[in-house]
Amino acid sequence: MALSQSRSINEQIVALLQRALEIEAQRQSQAKILHEIHQARWTPPAIAPDSVTLLREIRGYDE
Repeated sequence: MALSQSRSINEQIVALLQRALEIEAQRQSQAKILHEIHQARWTPPAIAPDSVTLLREIRGYDE
């Protein structure tokens, strides 16, 4: 791999380590975003009507 990209072994090792660090930083960023999304989820209260009931009220089917 190093020879195909005209790099010394040391340069290739450094490049691979840098790429690994970039991937890890990206993974941590994604994990943080997913955690924030999970924390921000909203659950309606138990007494809230379901979507079918709300649609029937809006469309006037319950009249």
